[in-house]
Amino acid sequence: MAFSINLNTPRFTARLAVNDTVSTQHMLAVLADKQGSGEFIDSCNGNIKAAFSMLIAEKLFTIQHVLGVKSPDQLAIRFNNLHPNLARIYTQGVSDWGIKVINLQPAIAFEFIPMEQSA
Repeated sequence: MAFSINLNTPRFTARLAVNDTVSTQHMLAVLADKQGSGEFIDSCNGNIKAAFSMLIAEKLFTIQHVLGVKSPDQLAIRFNNLHPNLARIYTQGVSDWGIKVINLQPAIAFEFIPMEQSA
């Protein structure tokens, strides 16, 4: 079943669409292979779809941030080359995609500055 998900983390915000080609069994197998400790599943309260999406978004953001990839098409190509067993990221003209990146950006940084007390 296809779904879209919004992810908000301290590092990034993302919105992903996951196609029907990615099954729950595949998601669970990828999570078991890449995150054997179950960290993502625990942080998502056992939600396999959310944990899988977090794993994909984390890897996408790392590629974008560390390698400095700016273009969405280049990001998809780089991800597909580095992680061929996870799920194919949508690029123009590809029909067997598994995930489409709708939005991926660094989280907004907030700074709280205490106001001086006036007397």
